[in-house]
Amino acid sequence: MKFIKYSFLLAAIVSFTSCLKSKTDAGGLMNDKGSIVSAIAEMQYINTDAQNIQAGYTNAVANFNFTKRPNESVKFFTVFVSQPRETKISGSMTLKVRMTDLLPNDPTGLLTAPLPTGAVTVTDIVIPASGAASITVPVFFNVNKTLLDPNEIYGATFKLSSSSQGVISALDDSINVTFNGSFFYANSNRSDYEANYNYSNDVVDPVNQLGIHQRTAKRVLEEVAPDALVQVDSYLGVGGSNLVAFNFITGARINIFVPEYILNASGQVTSILNASASPAVTAIALDPTGLNKFTYSANNVRTFNVKYTFTYTTTINGVVTPRTIRVSEDLSYDKDQVIF
Repeated sequence: MKFIKYSFLLAAIVSFTSCLKSKTDAGGLMNDKGSIVSAIAEMQYINTDAQNIQAGYTNAVANFNFTKRPNESVKFFTVFVSQPRETKISGSMTLKVRMTDLLPNDPTGLLTAPLPTGAVTVTDIVIPASGAASITVPVFFNVNKTLLDPNEIYGATFKLSSSSQGVISALDDSINVTFNGSFFYANSNRSDYEANYNYSNDVVDPVNQLGIHQRTAKRVLEEVAPDALVQVDSYLGVGGSNLVAFNFITGARINIFVPEYILNASGQVTSILNASASPAVTAIALDPTGLNKFTYSANNVRTFNVKYTFTYTTTINGVVTPRTIRVSEDLSYDKDQVIF
């Protein structure tokens, strides 16, 4: 009798252990080694925008100077590779790309001319092995600018057509890219300067009426005249070119003035103008401790760093108070070159 009871108990324990193993494994997921998935990062950004913040991003841009460097390696988009589990790229992975002229079915409404044959040389994308859970790779193709007219706007669709390993995301496998397409001003996005940037700044008021510390934003540099730049807020458009601070008493946002940066041929800032003619801002001067320069290191590596001061006159507690405001601004090329 005891033997029978022990037999039932042993059977129950075995059964219970088996059930625990099955439930813990959640349908075999613990034994799933995962897969490699490739996508175009800018398309992921656009699709995320459409689902969430809805700022209206529609396509990517390739930024390059139409007159300098007749042949240049230009960044057109970014590949994002996800490999979060055990399965990783073995050796190296090759992605094949197909490029087609965007003009025949231009959804942007920007293009003015067909893309000349041979202007962009498309090559395979080779991604080396990595143990990282995700890999981000900027994609460059050579551009023969002698075949392009700086007065025209071109575009192409780039599609990841096949991969030697893993799969390609069906939702993010292609991107429309314009070249010489405008950000906010006509016939822009064709110099060394114009592009999307990550922006941060400091504004220091010695009487502490206003200020800001390490504010971050997305901004575009626009060349409004030869070697004359203004910043444009990516979300506010041309109305968002002001130097911004906050009133420490009320918390209100203050648009101080629109700086216009004048550069020489080597990218050095020589002066800053009050483009909005704000009467409260006078005596703008460069701070010699700053780099005060636009630096072009590569097509996708650009920085703009400037420090300056100005006299700001406002009324504080009934007293007209002029004082010297100190400003530091830093911009670095944004990996996501997308426009509305």
